[in-house]
Amino acid sequence: LAKLEQLVAQVREYSPANKRARVKFTKAKIETEAKKYADLKESEDPVVAREAKNCLADLAWAAAEL
Repeated sequence: LAKLEQLVAQVREYSPANKRARVKFTKAKIETEAKKYADLKESEDPVVAREAKNCLADLAWAAAEL
């Protein structure tokens, strides 16, 4: 979950206009990364499942904006 939250933070900070960005994101790359963490939504821990759903939703919005 921590890696997913870190990814969301990086995506939020990313701007396509910033040519010096450390990590370049594309719609496909964000969607691929989101698929890696999709199983967290099914966690038996309700807190983990809720946070994963929120993070994945944030990634979906970010991908849609690109």
